[in-house]
Amino acid sequence: MGTVNSTTEDINLKGLLDINYGFVRSKILDFALKLNIFDIVEATYENQAETISEVTFIKKENVKKLLETLVYMRLLSKKSDIYLNTLSSSKYLCSSSKDYIGEHLALVFKQWDSWSSLDTAMLKNERTDNSQLLLHMKKKSYNLALPIVERLLSTLPYNFNKMKILDYHCGEGEWAYALAKEYSEAVIDAFDSEEYQKVFNERMKTNYKNCQNNIKFINSIDDEYDYIILSNFLRFYGEEYSKTLLVSLQRHLKDNGKIIIYDVFHSDKANEPSIANLLDLSMLVNTCSGGVFTINEACSLLEETGFQIENIFDTKPYPILIARSEEY
Repeated sequence: MGTVNSTTEDINLKGLLDINYGFVRSKILDFALKLNIFDIVEATYENQAETISEVTFIKKENVKKLLETLVYMRLLSKKSDIYLNTLSSSKYLCSSSKDYIGEHLALVFKQWDSWSSLDTAMLKNERTDNSQLLLHMKKKSYNLALPIVERLLSTLPYNFNKMKILDYHCGEGEWAYALAKEYSEAVIDAFDSEEYQKVFNERMKTNYKNCQNNIKFINSIDDEYDYIILSNFLRFYGEEYSKTLLVSLQRHLKDNGKIIIYDVFHSDKANEPSIANLLDLSMLVNTCSGGVFTINEACSLLEETGFQIENIFDTKPYPILIARSEEY
């Protein structure tokens, strides 16, 4: 029997074992965040183990085991007997940092529980609806997503000034705020449920005071727009719901208004490995009908619901689709 040469980079033994033991590292990070270990380390330079023991009621010897493990995981460093946050943990894992992602990570840890149903989804074709948790996780990723969105906007050959824009299901608002910062004459409505409104408005007061005249959070859509942003949403609900949603959004576009879709897509090129495959499996495990579309499938959905594809931008990590609405 002949052999087939792999075109994919092989994984070494360490990488294989890291996958197998990944749950251990995940659990340790989750536990450390719940107990604010990184905050305590940031604020304490003497008797750290004793301080953490007193605050958390963990035995001192077990605290030391935890701290040493976090050093091994490169989440802490150690100088003599003093533990220090690394640059990354200080930036992303300390709650006082503006770039803190602990809330997002907590939802990721919670989401992993649903993967126990992988056997059921695969062997019995029975699916579980965990889509709201995944959507919430996605919407709580402002600090991770904002730099990506700013870069994406800079690649689009559009001037959004004097345009009325809807950021649909905005979450904590990375698209809305990126647009407001770059286009001071744009008028932007950010739509989502009330649970995101408080954080959205607090961020405006703290970081975007100059944008208050051209951006607002809304809980119902009663206007027409030049552009509607639909980011990372279609894959959670599948084809039929996506068609219904696109028809509904088209009613809120002005004549020849445009919808901008940024989402995870399978590549239409065969044999090209991508994290989209992992996320597609996640949709199988966590949603009742969701799944990752190919770019061609997404374009077909838009055309079936009355849109004309205007442009496809090969942005990274995923493309942006822009479609123009015909007169409704």
